[in-house]
Amino acid sequence: MKISNQSNVTYNAVAPNKAGTPGSLASNTVNTEVLSYEISKVISCDKTMATEGETVHNTITITNNSETK
Repeated sequence: MKISNQSNVTYNAVAPNKAGTPGSLASNTVNTEVLSYEISKVISCDKTMATEGETVHNTITITNNSETK
């Protein structure tokens, strides 16, 4: 089994006394071969409830506890 990993970041760069410059970037994709299937996944959130327009931060932690070559 192979796991693909790729990340995205969205930002708003603001210099003093200037308007912000928004943007987004994607990382390169990295493939990891898993030789046994000992993977755990934990999903967490900083809020249990949110109103419309409110920012919510989700975190997904995937741990590869398997052996590799």
